Amino acid sequence: MTKSTLLFFLLAIYTSGFSQPTSVKLRSVYQDAKGIIRWSDDKQAVALYGANYCLPSACDYRAAGYVTNDRKKIVDQDMTHFARMGWDALRLSFWGDYENSDSLGNLVANDNLDVMDYVIYKAGQRGIYMLLSPIVTYNSKWPDAMRDTVSARGLSFYFKKSELGTNPKAIAAQQNYLRQMLNHVNPYTGRALKDEPAILFIEMINEPHHHSEDVKGSVAYINALIKAVKSTGCKKLLFHNLSQDFNMVEPCGNPISTASALAGILRVSTPDARCRATTCPLSTIFR
Repeated sequence: MTKSTLLFFLLAIYTSGFSQPTSVKLRSVYQDAKGIIRWSDDKQAVALYGANYCLPSACDYRAAGYVTNDRKKIVDQDMTHFARMGWDALRLSFWGDYENSDSLGNLVANDNLDVMDYVIYKAGQRGIYMLLSPIVTYNSKWPDAMRDTVSARGLSFYFKKSELGTNPKAIAAQQNYLRQMLNHVNPYTGRALKDEPAILFIEMINEPHHHSEDVKGSVAYINALIKAVKSTGCKKLLFHNLSQDFNMVEPCGNPISTASALAGILRVSTPDARCRATTCPLSTIFR
């Protein structure tokens, strides 16, 4: 074999790994009466494998910019590697509450949003399903850009984390943001995020500050977020994290307790290592 032939052979192997994927048929899910998440077509329990992915925003977005101006190329490479590793799930964390909203929760379109749209598009092509977490609550400038006090002035910039579940203005801003985010049309798929088949779950807010001393108020806050999501016609399963205050677990996990007003609550559940719904008290799943 000549050197030129060997070089061509190796190049063909390398480029084939990064070839454009063909679209796969995405499946829908539902939660049964026992709280188990199942595939709609064959009724089997859902078991997915993946990890947290944050490239479209915050420090991951900036880190990608240190090495290239083409973040979409990185997304392409990431999705290729994820598929090779057998991943079929991502938790898509998006700091839109800092980088893609104003003080009233109006959605702000920029490159962060565009990269997120692209991630959703490419993940769907690979058959990789997502849990979308659009409100992260932590400062998107951490750790490398904390001196920047000008940019990233989204709704979470104007309210303390502890206020997000109690201040009426903060709650209204979150509702507005969730509605506009879910109604946002992805230019790469032509679908609103609420209708993206690759997004199976919505985690309305990441690691919220709970107020277990005021269960009634906490329930009202959770219901306000649920109401905002459902007002868009979104039918995704919704997650609300309780692990920041385990005093919230018992009342929110018992549908006949003082928290019985929770809209659509089924049980306290969390995914295990392969995202199979169990009865570990970390997240509450809503219909």
